[in-house]
Amino acid sequence: QKRVSSNVIACGRCDQKNIIVRI
Repeated sequence: QKRVSSNVIACGRCDQKNIIVRI
């Protein structure tokens, strides 16, 4: 869950921090 760069693909729309990396 700490690695957003990899979690973004699986998470999609999680915390705001994930969205920033999900550019």
